[in-house]
Amino acid sequence: MKFKPEAWRALQPPPFHEGEYEVKLDSGEIIRAMYQQTQWLQDTSRFAQWRGQRLKGMKQDKPRRRVMDRYRANAQATYSPAAQAAHFLARRAVSLGKQFSAYQFYLVVQTLDPALLGQVDTQWIAKLAAQPSVSKEKILARHHKVDAFFSKRGGHPTRA
Repeated sequence: MKFKPEAWRALQPPPFHEGEYEVKLDSGEIIRAMYQQTQWLQDTSRFAQWRGQRLKGMKQDKPRRRVMDRYRANAQATYSPAAQAAHFLARRAVSLGKQFSAYQFYLVVQTLDPALLGQVDTQWIAKLAAQPSVSKEKILARHHKVDAFFSKRGGHPTRA
């Protein structure tokens, strides 16, 4: 995947993913800073803004949705392209702040090709599920939407 710098953001809310970010200091200088375990590893007293990286082509979701729609349970050749498209759409939804859409796409990836999920993805899923503000009804509703997605296309894939 190719990335590009995203727009500068205020310090609140902080990043969702762990990793390295560009930080603009109050002097205007730009440095790299690590964000891990819900905190910055450097002193934040001089931080003014932060920015991360965004996937290139974030506006191009329709071609990937079409690839997902081509998935058929009886055609194994459609599994991998659909999983890759769902993975892109999940990360796109995360970057746009649409956490339940992201969760839905991640469920599709877990079903089609769990090896495609990286550590960042699995951490995001666990972090979402652990949030006290996330209702179990909304998560269950996303599971039903994923089941509906697969049932329209012949069901969940069968593994040999």
